[in-house]
Amino acid sequence: MVSTELLRRYSLFAGQNNYMLEEIAMLSNEITKDKGDWLFREDEDATTLYLVLEGAVALTLYVYLNGSGQHLSSSHSIGKGEIIGWS
Repeated sequence: MVSTELLRRYSLFAGQNNYMLEEIAMLSNEITKDKGDWLFREDEDATTLYLVLEGAVALTLYVYLNGSGQHLSSSHSIGKGEIIGWS
Protein backbone atom coordinates (compact mmCIF):
# COMPACT_ATOMS: atom_id res chain seq x y z
CA MET A 1 0.00 0.00 0.00
CA VAL A 2 1.19 3.52 -0.73
CA SER A 3 0.29 6.55 1.37
CA THR A 4 -2.49 8.97 0.57
CA GLU A 5 0.09 11.75 0.86
CA LEU A 6 2.05 10.20 -1.98
CA LEU A 7 -1.07 9.99 -4.15
CA ARG A 8 -1.86 13.66 -3.49
CA ARG A 9 1.39 14.64 -5.22
CA TYR A 10 -0.03 13.50 -8.57
CA SER A 11 -2.47 15.75 -10.42
CA LEU A 12 -4.57 12.71 -11.42
CA PHE A 13 -5.69 12.40 -7.79
CA ALA A 14 -5.88 16.11 -6.94
CA GLY A 15 -9.69 16.27 -6.83
CA GLN A 16 -10.19 13.13 -4.76
CA ASN A 17 -11.48 13.28 -1.19
CA ASN A 18 -9.72 11.49 1.68
CA TYR A 19 -12.03 8.48 1.54
CA MET A 20 -11.35 7.88 -2.15
CA LEU A 21 -7.59 8.37 -1.70
CA GLU A 22 -7.61 5.80 1.11
CA GLU A 23 -9.46 3.31 -1.13
CA ILE A 24 -6.98 3.86 -3.97
CA ALA A 25 -4.03 3.57 -1.56
CA MET A 26 -5.30 0.19 -0.30
CA LEU A 27 -5.29 -1.09 -3.91
CA SER A 28 -1.77 0.21 -4.53
CA ASN A 29 1.61 -1.48 -4.28
CA GLU A 30 5.10 -0.04 -4.47
CA ILE A 31 7.45 -1.99 -6.72
CA THR A 32 11.08 -1.59 -7.74
CA LYS A 33 12.38 -2.41 -11.20
CA ASP A 34 15.99 -2.76 -12.32
CA LYS A 35 17.35 -0.92 -15.34
CA GLY A 36 16.22 -2.75 -18.47
CA ASP A 37 13.21 -4.44 -16.83
CA TRP A 38 9.86 -4.14 -18.63
CA LEU A 39 6.73 -2.79 -16.96
CA PHE A 40 4.43 -4.24 -19.60
CA ARG A 41 4.47 -5.55 -23.16
CA GLU A 42 2.22 -5.37 -26.18
CA ASP A 43 -0.90 -7.56 -26.04
CA GLU A 44 -0.91 -7.78 -22.24
CA ASP A 45 -4.06 -6.68 -20.45
CA ALA A 46 -3.87 -3.08 -19.24
CA THR A 47 -4.48 -3.63 -15.53
CA THR A 48 -1.93 -1.35 -13.90
CA LEU A 49 -1.27 2.36 -13.61
CA TYR A 50 2.32 3.24 -12.70
CA LEU A 51 3.41 6.31 -10.75
CA VAL A 52 7.10 7.01 -11.25
CA LEU A 53 8.62 7.76 -7.82
CA GLU A 54 12.31 7.64 -8.75
CA GLY A 55 14.32 7.38 -11.94
CA ALA A 56 12.77 7.26 -15.40
CA VAL A 57 10.88 4.91 -17.70
CA ALA A 58 11.77 4.79 -21.40
CA LEU A 59 9.00 4.24 -23.92
CA THR A 60 9.80 1.63 -26.57
CA LEU A 61 7.40 0.97 -29.42
CA TYR A 62 7.03 -1.68 -32.11
CA VAL A 63 5.71 -0.36 -35.40
CA TYR A 64 4.25 -2.73 -37.98
CA LEU A 65 4.75 -1.86 -41.64
CA ASN A 66 3.67 -4.23 -44.39
CA GLY A 67 3.15 -7.05 -41.91
CA SER A 68 6.60 -6.96 -40.33
CA GLY A 69 7.57 -5.47 -37.01
CA GLN A 70 10.21 -2.86 -36.50
CA HIS A 71 11.56 -1.99 -33.07
CA LEU A 72 11.73 1.72 -32.39
CA SER A 73 13.48 3.03 -29.33
CA SER A 74 11.84 6.26 -28.35
CA SER A 75 13.76 9.21 -27.03
CA HIS A 76 10.83 10.10 -24.80
CA SER A 77 10.90 8.99 -21.19
CA ILE A 78 8.61 9.33 -18.21
CA GLY A 79 10.32 10.69 -15.11
CA LYS A 80 9.85 11.20 -11.41
CA GLY A 81 6.42 12.56 -10.58
CA GLU A 82 4.80 11.37 -13.82
CA ILE A 83 2.29 8.63 -14.58
CA ILE A 84 2.51 5.85 -17.18
CA GLY A 85 0.02 3.30 -18.48
CA TRP A 86 -0.94 2.10 -21.94
CA SER A 87 -4.16 0.58 -23.19
